[in-house]
This record gives sequence, structure tokens and C-alpha cells, in this order.
Amino acid sequence: MTESGEAARLAKLKDIHLGKRAFFIGNGPSIKGQDLTKLAGELTFVTNWFGNHEDYERIRPTYYCISSHEVFGGWNAETPTLNTDLRKVLVGREWASQFVFPLWARPTLLADPDFGGKPPYYMVFERPKAEISKRGTLNWDVFGNLDDGYTGIVTFCLPLAYHMGIREVYLLGCDCDYQIKTEQDPKAYFYDFSKHSTSTSKFQTLDRIWGPGGEIFRVYEIVRREAESRGMIIKNATAGGLLEVFERVPYERLV
Repeated sequence: MTESGEAARLAKLKDIHLGKRAFFIGNGPSIKGQDLTKLAGELTFVTNWFGNHEDYERIRPTYYCISSHEVFGGWNAETPTLNTDLRKVLVGREWASQFVFPLWARPTLLADPDFGGKPPYYMVFERPKAEISKRGTLNWDVFGNLDDGYTGIVTFCLPLAYHMGIREVYLLGCDCDYQIKTEQDPKAYFYDFSKHSTSTSKFQTLDRIWGPGGEIFRVYEIVRREAESRGMIIKNATAGGLLEVFERVPYERLV
């Protein structure tokens, strides 16, 4: 990271949003019922397939974080290749959002002529990776290998926002409910599942992490505890969903 110059670029982001609030927007189906265009002009962090949102061009998310290895063919891909469908969603939108990718995908993106606009930022998320639910803590250092929080909201958005000086965060679309009860059930997003053309985890893994009492809820408990100890307040403005770790606040009251 140091040799590539990406560490120096990240360092320049230190406290650039000091004292400001931010919205972390997940991809849960709940955001279909929320008018996200009201967030235009706010600091917003989105992840993975958010580009499918019909109001993307009006919302213009500030930071677009993609930590999922699946969008580059998985951990075992000999040559990481950005998913064709997601690439169509992202290309040409550098004007609207600042992209953030895992460092190991940097050579792929540098070789892509259509990513020649505003250069992405990169953070380290590589194997051997640590799972927050098993460690009982998380790495807040954006210069180190980030920990797996099972969602880009935790893995990338949280430490990045903290590095930027943000201490007030509101969650949207963090339903923690894929609405899967059998192996045949499609995962629930705000967009049609047919648009999600990257591979997904096996049912047993999804149930272990996202099912009732799953590990994702332990992750968020750890996040809440450590965030509070660092002076960061996180509240949940998601419309419904199963995440009850954080204080609930009505989205309409915020905007």
C-alpha cells in the first residue's frame, strides 16, 4: 500500500469531514419505501450494488464502497475481473461518487480504460481476514488489513468514516433480513434479485450469519460498543428490519 502511494492518498482524507454527520445506506428492501433523494447534499456512503437504485443520479452518493470479493470473481480468482453487470452500473459515474475498492483489485481497475476519470481510493481487505464476530473487536485503522463484518457497511464504510472525522452516523437499508427460509429463496434487496449477478453464499452460511440470532447481530453489538467508546454515535433510521442494536430514529425527522 505504501509502495503504490495509496496510503499517502488515504492519509489526506484524515478528518476532512470532522464534525459532520453521515448516512450509511445498505441495500435492504426497506429503502424502496424511503425517499432517498432527500439525502442529496448529505454525506452518504453506499455499497456494492447500490448503483441499481432508480434515483442514483439524484442522490449522488458521496462514497461508493465495494469490499465484496465476489464482484471480482471471488477470493480464488486467478485474474480478478470486475463483474460485467456491476461494471455497467459503475462506469461513467465517477462524477457522482468517489469509489473505494479493495487494494488487491487495483491492477484490474488501473488496466480498465473506462475507469480513467476520478481515481478510486483503495483499502486493504485480504486473506487471511479476521471475522469481527469471532475476534470480538474490529480494526479501525484504514491502513491495516480490515476485518470482515459480513457487510461493506461495517468492513469499509465504518472505519473510513471514522478516519474522516465523522462521529454521527445514521443507518438506512440495514434490514439484516434477507428473507430466506429455504435454499430456494432469493435474497431480498431493494432491487430485483435477478440483477444480482455475482455469486452468493450457501444457505447454511447465510443462515448462520443473517438468520435469527445470527452472527451479524453480534457484529453490530461490537460495533456499537466500540463506536461509543470512540465518541461515535450510530442510530438506525431503517424502516423496519431486524436490527435492534442501535437506537431507532425516524428517517423523516432527520431530513
